[in-house]
Amino acid sequence: GLLALDELIGQARSILARKPTEALWGELVRLIHQCAPEDLAEFVAYLEGYVSRWDTRAMKDAMSVPAKVVEVGGGSENRYWMHEYLTRAVGEVRLAPNEWLAEMSQGVDDPRWRLVWAIDNELELSGKAMKVVITRKGLENLRVLKLDSKRMTSAFYAALTTHDAMRSLEALYIGPIDERDVKGFMGATSSLENLTHLSFDSHYLSATPSIVRTIGETAAMANVRHLELGKLEFIGPISGGAVSFPSVDVLTLHDIKNFTCPAGGLPPNVRTVRLRDLYWWHMHSSDAVEVPTVLMFIDSPALQDVETLDLSELFEDDTRPERIRAFVTWLVEHSERLGAFGTLVLGPSCPDDARETIQTRYPDLDVV
Repeated sequence: GLLALDELIGQARSILARKPTEALWGELVRLIHQCAPEDLAEFVAYLEGYVSRWDTRAMKDAMSVPAKVVEVGGGSENRYWMHEYLTRAVGEVRLAPNEWLAEMSQGVDDPRWRLVWAIDNELELSGKAMKVVITRKGLENLRVLKLDSKRMTSAFYAALTTHDAMRSLEALYIGPIDERDVKGFMGATSSLENLTHLSFDSHYLSATPSIVRTIGETAAMANVRHLELGKLEFIGPISGGAVSFPSVDVLTLHDIKNFTCPAGGLPPNVRTVRLRDLYWWHMHSSDAVEVPTVLMFIDSPALQDVETLDLSELFEDDTRPERIRAFVTWLVEHSERLGAFGTLVLGPSCPDDARETIQTRYPDLDVV
């Protein structure tokens, strides 16, 4: 049943005294469901004063892996699902429950939207419906938008890049996209002035290097600093004759079967490349160390100007020391240009003796 405003605030105060986690956010959402319509604006304003100060890094550190499901109301349609990938990548728990997302898609404007920092299109809403979502009043705090496996439309992207509510957006995860959609990015000006993280990432990704390059040349991408490419075959330069993604200094590559990029093919200011979730780690047994997929990236001529190679996330899902030692030994024996990097990041899961193996072979390489 519904609770009085004083009771809601009392319970919220107790909840908000704890560190922000996906479970805590689920508790707050449940409280909001128990708020009378006439008290909703005041209760949301109270909550916003607290959740707006949540620290992203603290949230990321507090997240559980694997992901959890937090029930909100009754029935599967009211589930709040905290996606492991989204939270690990961005560190955001203030995710719109699917019930709220469905209401947004119907054109509902509501004070609750001011509490939404992230949207994940798990409902696989169409481009037309998602255009309705992102133009809702109250979404001024939205920081993360994940479009999931549904292809959007050029009209959606045109709205995304021009609507005032999107000025706070910091991270955009694009799913399937083709040449017809790209014109939505082509406006001379863009509202995405705070967008710093762009990911082309979907199990059904249809992006091609030419699409990535063209989008990277638009005004909407002027301030993007972290570019992520995943789950595709990438053959060709990321940055062509015209400068694409001029501000990108970090490039993350994951789940890529083929990466053939020429020298000078990366965005001009990329200094750090991160490799994550490559096929070798999942497809080879513990004693199999022939991992040429890794060398496809590390020894690529495209990485000749990269200063830092970050392999730390390769080991997040399998931290067995014998696996990591075998990989490091194989890498030292087979890589032609590992020592050309200035810094190699292996992360806390890498055993000390494996670090020493690399440091002995490449004494000038900074191994961290």
